Amino acid sequence: MKFIGRKISYLEKPEECSIVISSSPDKKQGYFRMIWFLLWTACGIVAISFFPAVTVREQKVMLFVFLGFWLYFEWKSLQLFLWKWKGREVIKIRPDGLRVGERTYGKGKALLFRYDGFREIKKVVQNRSSPLNILRAVDLFARNGTITLNYFGKEYSFGYDLAENETAELYSLLRREIRKYKKD
Repeated sequence: MKFIGRKISYLEKPEECSIVISSSPDKKQGYFRMIWFLLWTACGIVAISFFPAVTVREQKVMLFVFLGFWLYFEWKSLQLFLWKWKGREVIKIRPDGLRVGERTYGKGKALLFRYDGFREIKKVVQNRSSPLNILRAVDLFARNGTITLNYFGKEYSFGYDLAENETAELYSLLRREIRKYKKD
């Protein structure tokens, strides 16, 4: 097994190359994420506790709509929190195609991209000069893909939250391994 940086490990076999990208190892961001999630959960619990006390119909509808939004974002932030804590991206390059999947606690599905279907694989250039991109890069709950794959005209991204040097090495490894099987 070989390593690229702190997050990427790969194993090359005669008929397969398996790449595993671990999620963000930054403990400081993890603590902020956990505090944010717990505070968001507490807000929802407080709102739920007020629901029986509300007697005006319009206020009850407003609270019900708020709780719907709260529940949706609670679920999405829980999924992302668990993925950033224990998630992994698994990429397998085989003769039948490229498989890309996300796993949390060993569970998840992989998408199969057959070689005849994708046109190009490219690195995403991160523009750090834009204030919006800087905010997007430090967002505690965002997943920023660093490599994209054009498959039948649709863009798929993976290699979340990688540094530029890790992205460059992963990109060259992917291109080298895909060339073994892809017939142009």
